[in-house]
Amino acid sequence: MEPGTNKEGEGSLQVSQNDMQRIEEEINREETFKVDPHKIDENAVFVEESPDKAFGVLKSLASNQNDAEVLGYVKNLGDLTYLIGDRIIDSLGNILLGLTGRNEEIRRAVLGQIRMLRTFLKEKSPSNYHTLIRDIILPVLSRLLLNSNLEVKELAGNLMAETAEDITEEDRGAHILTVVLEMAHNENNEDNRVVAIQLISNLSQSFGRDLCEHFAGFEFLSLGEDPVIKVRKECVINLERICQVVSQKFRNERFLPFFLRMSEDTAWIVRKACVDCIYKLAPLSEPSFRQEELTNVLLRFLKDTNKWVKISAYKHLGAFIYTLKDLTVDDRLIEHFVRMTEPSINNISTDNEIMHACAYNFPAVLTTLGPSKWPLLQKTFAALAKSTDKVLIRDFY
Repeated sequence: MEPGTNKEGEGSLQVSQNDMQRIEEEINREETFKVDPHKIDENAVFVEESPDKAFGVLKSLASNQNDAEVLGYVKNLGDLTYLIGDRIIDSLGNILLGLTGRNEEIRRAVLGQIRMLRTFLKEKSPSNYHTLIRDIILPVLSRLLLNSNLEVKELAGNLMAETAEDITEEDRGAHILTVVLEMAHNENNEDNRVVAIQLISNLSQSFGRDLCEHFAGFEFLSLGEDPVIKVRKECVINLERICQVVSQKFRNERFLPFFLRMSEDTAWIVRKACVDCIYKLAPLSEPSFRQEELTNVLLRFLKDTNKWVKISAYKHLGAFIYTLKDLTVDDRLIEHFVRMTEPSINNISTDNEIMHACAYNFPAVLTTLGPSKWPLLQKTFAALAKSTDKVLIRDFY
């Protein structure tokens, strides 16, 4: 039988003599490979594989001055809890709290392990899970919320919002809402107030309607009057989520009038935040409010003196018009929409952003306005159809 054939004579993979020689040389190199001691990373951390030794190291991490070693163990903390087993549960809270005073990288690594630790606690002690989360995980997140680094604060806040689902409603009020209120009232730290807003928004579903309307909602509105621009902006950004939780009556009387006030803020970045969420708030408002007040707000934004507010208003115009389906659409909104393909409007933005938004929202606008308005849209349609812009073509067709 010839090389390269099977016993039935059929062809198989052909390997040349040169290929065979290269393969043999590669195998020989792999078999004779030796580690160069001069190339070993001196900062490498070798984590103990013995459960007893690993447990001992974890319990002494707080006093360990070798940050690299501590970081190495923290990054493997979730896996190590499974290696050690149930007996680590009683010590886990102290281990974690001892790490909250270390450097920023270690703190972020601790937060990176929280989800896995929650899973570990749920698997090992399902009947006592809510209590363990409250007593072990929440104190760590609460302490890291007060960190000086905004990135760590925000990450801790996001994890606290997730963890709120793991505890009872009573504990949410006693152990989470109290922390949020403390941060919201911190007049000396604007980052704390920003994160408090994010927490109120992210936790609004967990808090429920009553807690939002009696406590969290009023704190949110109070922060919206903050003298610091970025705090006011954060309130506007997070408004839509908490609006979904409260009653229509509370929205009508509290949150929507608040939005109208913010839409006239002297800071353009706050006004732009209003533009960016107007089409999200529209479906949560009464039809008459949408048709009158919100329409007038958007018309004002379309003529705003700030370039970025104006661009954003045009980009969201189509989406807002779609929220007026089955209502009378103000002719001025249609006039602005059909002009989005004109150079005098599109050139306000870069990279044809306004035209892209026009193309993307054109079907929704046509659906909202109906066949009777087609003559008004025909010229805009033709301009979009002639475009050679690849992104626009993708969105349009």
